[in-house]
Amino acid sequence: MILTIMQLPTAFASYEQPNCANEVIRFSDLSFTLYGNIAQWIWNYGDNTPNDTINFPNDPNLSHQYPMGGTYNTTLSVTNSYGCKDSYSFPVVVLPNPIANYYFYGNCDGQIVNFVDASFANGPGNIVAWKWDFGDPASGLNNSSSLADPDHIFSQPGTFQVSMIATNFNNCSDTMTKLVRINPLPAVNFTHSQVCLGNPANFNPDPAIVNIPFTTGWHWDFGDGFTSTQRNTIHQYETAGQYLVALTINDSLGCSNSASHLIIVNLLPIAHFDAGVSNCSGSEVTFSDNSYSPAGYIVRWIWNFGDGSTPSTDPNPEHLYPVAGTYTVVLTVNGGGNCSDTAMLIITVHPPALVEVPNVFTPNDDGMNDKFVFKAQGIKELSCGIFDRWGKKIYEFTDASQGWNGKTQAGAPSAPGVYYYLIVAKGFDKTTVELTGTITLLR
Repeated sequence: MILTIMQLPTAFASYEQPNCANEVIRFSDLSFTLYGNIAQWIWNYGDNTPNDTINFPNDPNLSHQYPMGGTYNTTLSVTNSYGCKDSYSFPVVVLPNPIANYYFYGNCDGQIVNFVDASFANGPGNIVAWKWDFGDPASGLNNSSSLADPDHIFSQPGTFQVSMIATNFNNCSDTMTKLVRINPLPAVNFTHSQVCLGNPANFNPDPAIVNIPFTTGWHWDFGDGFTSTQRNTIHQYETAGQYLVALTINDSLGCSNSASHLIIVNLLPIAHFDAGVSNCSGSEVTFSDNSYSPAGYIVRWIWNFGDGSTPSTDPNPEHLYPVAGTYTVVLTVNGGGNCSDTAMLIITVHPPALVEVPNVFTPNDDGMNDKFVFKAQGIKELSCGIFDRWGKKIYEFTDASQGWNGKTQAGAPSAPGVYYYLIVAKGFDKTTVELTGTITLLR
């Protein structure tokens, strides 16, 4: 009997390097046998996964994926066609991947969103490269970035899937994907009352545009250095001109938006008028408007005549006062920009000219009927001369209430008797009254 001792096959293998966790590693069989052929290969990857068994004539070169970094004792066992066996064990070094992560700040349409890398190296080799995909193809070339901490303005509101791949010095990488919600900006607009120099103006958000219950902050900039944080506010300008007024609001989602309007602060018109001085009951009083507007021209007049009558809107009205008296007339005018001013004038409406004269008086200093006085109404000016029976003027006065005290102009007492008077009076109604008669002086 002849016994033949054959040499064992030689098991040997290699693999690609470097290798990262979760990447496919290619294993190559380098085994050989001098007798027969390799009939079976068994791969044990050292990570507690099932062995791979390959039988001839199948390809013994396989791939394997390690889920974590580390060193794995891998063994290749081969059997040749004569049943002889050999094994080769070798360490497989798998590099750990970095742990990708990031944070972002900002969630409003049209505004910058800041992305901040928060990845962890997770072993040797610093992170050296970043690849961002903002999931926003409408932003064109701006949809990607290679910066560690990029900024991005999303093309529209919505939810975007943002991915970041972090790669370390060993060319191992990890990916982090998050959903980024971009909220629409709050709608904003405002209204304001007429703005006139020196007059308070009201500024209010437009309730038809602004979602007031969801608005958390208000900021008014009136363009003259003054601001307000009230929702409804009042502001008074001290200088005429143009001002850019802006309202900025913040909503409950943390977004803000602004609206601005160019407003004109108009100068006030100057109200002024005349009514003459000779105004009488029963005759029309003519009112003359002398108002003017530095910001254009007067566009509206409102006259209140102070007697309960219907106001007039004529520029230069005429008004009839049926009863004599004192009246407060108010004129309100509107000029450029609908700004207004008011002027007030107290006028006296006189009765018709009338003079009534008594016929006797007793200047005896008893406090009763001591002067020759007469009733004069509606009189603008008068003169009264007292004459004795020879026609000599002994006294003269120009005030009806002053009268004659029964003495000469020089102050000497006049003798009892009959005297003559001549009264010439001019009325506010432009009539002239001349009266002559006798007055009896008794002592």
